[in-house]
Amino acid sequence: MNAHRHRRNRRARGFTLIEMIAVVLIIGLIVGIGVPSVMGYIDDAKVKTARGQTKLFSNALEMFYMHNDRFPTEQEGLDALINKPADARHWPRGGYVKMSRIPADPWGEEYVYMVRTSDEGDQAQVISYGKDRKPGGSGLNADIVNGEVSAEGEGNM
Repeated sequence: MNAHRHRRNRRARGFTLIEMIAVVLIIGLIVGIGVPSVMGYIDDAKVKTARGQTKLFSNALEMFYMHNDRFPTEQEGLDALINKPADARHWPRGGYVKMSRIPADPWGEEYVYMVRTSDEGDQAQVISYGKDRKPGGSGLNADIVNGEVSAEGEGNM
C-alpha cells in the first residue's frame, strides 16, 4: 500500500514531459486556427474605419465649400476643417469636424487631400492608400477615396 501511495504522490507533484508537449501542441493548434481569422476581422475593421473617416472628411469639406465658396487649399489641408483659415467667411462653433487633430489612417499614414479641377468644377478628395500604403492596388491594398473603395479594388474586398 505504501508503494502505491508513493507512486500517486510522485505523479501529483507535476506534469510529465509528454503531458507538457501535448498541452503546447493544443495551444499551438488553437493559436494557428484562431489568429488568422482574428487578423481578418482586424483588416476588415481598418478598411471600414478608413471608409468612414474619408467619408466624414469628404462631407465636412462639402460643408466648408457651401459656406465659403471654395475648398480648403491643399496647403491648408484637412486641418482647415478644425482650425479656421484666415479668409473663411463662415465658421461653425467647434469647426467642421469635432476633433482636436486629424488622425492618421488605420495603417498609420496621413490621409491624402487633393482638390481636382475639371470642367464640372472642383472636387475634393480624401484618400487612404490602404494596407500597402501605395496608390492603386486591390483588396486590402485598394485606395479608399471619399468613403468608397477605388474602382480597381471594388470587387475584391
